[in-house]
Amino acid sequence: MEHQISQIGKVILDDLQQIESKESQLNQIFNSEVNAYEVAKTRHVSLEKSFDIHTSKTKALSEKLNTLSANVDTVKREIDKKGSSITDTSLVVEIRTALQLLREENKELDVRTGVLDYEVTKAMAREAKREGKTPLLGTHNSEDDSSIDE
Repeated sequence: MEHQISQIGKVILDDLQQIESKESQLNQIFNSEVNAYEVAKTRHVSLEKSFDIHTSKTKALSEKLNTLSANVDTVKREIDKKGSSITDTSLVVEIRTALQLLREENKELDVRTGVLDYEVTKAMAREAKREGKTPLLGTHNSEDDSSIDE
């Protein structure tokens, strides 16, 4: 039985040596692939970090863009509002109409003032004639004042 055990031990030892030899061969064959995998894995981790960084920057810039877009929309609305009020000539027309009315009223008041001035001057001349004084109208004497009376 010892002999059988020793033969089994030799067979197992030979098989183990063959396995180690094949393992060594496989390690040599696939060593470059293992190294390439490690490099790819390291690069993948690096790219994931870079992706995360760029994603956060993109999100921040997107939020900033949204804020700026909202501001631009607000400014556009204000410009449109002001632009429409500039092109709205109804106020200008109203102002021109009011100015025209004021000019007409001013002319009417000038005429009234002229009429009142004439009436006052005429009344003063009559009063001066009654009192026998020379009227304030210049060098008129009482004979010339008869033309003033009506």
